[in-house]
Amino acid sequence: MKKGFIRILTAAVLCCTLLAGLCFTASAEPVKLVVATWDGGNNDEMQRTLADAFTEKTGIEVEYLSLSSDTSEYKDKLAMMLNAQTYLDCAFMMDGAQMPPLMERGQIEPITDLVARDIDKDLYSGKFDVFTKNGEIYGFPFRGDYYVMYYNKDLFDAAGVEYPSDDMTWDEFEALAAKLTSGEGMDKVYGASIYTAWPGMICNFAWATGRYTVVDGNYDCLKPYYERMLRMQDAGTLKDYSILSTSGEGTSDSFINGKAAMYIMGTWDVSTMANLQKEGTLTFQWDVTRAPHTDKDDVGYMVGSVTPVAIIPTTQHKEEAWEFIKFICGEEGAKIITSYGYLPAINTQEVLDAYAQADGMPEHIQEALNCVHFSMDKPPMADKITECYNVIKEEHSLMMLKEETIDEGIANINQRVGEIQ
Repeated sequence: MKKGFIRILTAAVLCCTLLAGLCFTASAEPVKLVVATWDGGNNDEMQRTLADAFTEKTGIEVEYLSLSSDTSEYKDKLAMMLNAQTYLDCAFMMDGAQMPPLMERGQIEPITDLVARDIDKDLYSGKFDVFTKNGEIYGFPFRGDYYVMYYNKDLFDAAGVEYPSDDMTWDEFEALAAKLTSGEGMDKVYGASIYTAWPGMICNFAWATGRYTVVDGNYDCLKPYYERMLRMQDAGTLKDYSILSTSGEGTSDSFINGKAAMYIMGTWDVSTMANLQKEGTLTFQWDVTRAPHTDKDDVGYMVGSVTPVAIIPTTQHKEEAWEFIKFICGEEGAKIITSYGYLPAINTQEVLDAYAQADGMPEHIQEALNCVHFSMDKPPMADKITECYNVIKEEHSLMMLKEETIDEGIANINQRVGEIQ
């Protein structure tokens, strides 16, 4: 009798335990990560594909908040959201320079221990160092882009000019632009397109030498680059800054419309060109090569940017957020990123081969990415980088409009940055 009672009691306890477990399972909601990102181009589709693949693998859902396609607006909106303590688990950064003020306010979570636990940093060719300060890592490299030169093969063929090589100097570039410039008014074709509305499209190529950075405090190195851009602008081989800065023209419009023979921009536009060609909007043959360099010692010295993603400290799902970041920034995510024509930050030969073989890739993309030395356009962890860049931006406009001489502008930059630092 006693033994029977014990058996009944044990069975009842087991039943209650199972039922409790079932009730807990039924009531537990699946984790959903909230991630801030930007919109534009086929970035939306790529991000959605990454999220769907991650959800299929882990069961963890991802909700994207697309804040803007404009760099400044995206940075401002993300800062406002974080200041207002709007809930986020992760956030993509437009560039590394966005990170320092967020770090200072404690709005980005260090991931040093997680990286040490799970990641082989060698696969990222030093890109983690870019987001490291005082021994702490704050960002996971997602994409790595280089500035390269795009060229319209049809315009070169029509002019009877040989295609540019991947060791072209700036002097050779300027001479080539003159040969390829033709026509007047609406029929004009510029030999080159450099989006001088962005200061970086002049300054970056001083940084590419590896001898200078945006926070050096002495900017005399910029003089020959400004002299060249103004000289080409005056010669009519390059579209005027006053037009680019006020017309609302997109960075790649002249090239896409067949109105520029050469075009310098980041590798993010490789995807744009490939897709436009598939759609039939871009109707000419094109290819890429390395951007020009200053002298023979700088061949293969390239400048670019690394796009990071960060964990927000207020997340209620830190481990799940980390799993998401690991997935999209790792080799599994890289296969998806390359399929959209973008260049992942992870730097294995398998990834580079997949990128070169993606649908619509230009013939010489691998040669164009043959980098001997890489410099960041804006080293993100440098002190006062945003303030320094804003000074350059203000003086840049005055120099390009010839409201001050190049010597005056650079002297002003040196003085003003010196006061900041």
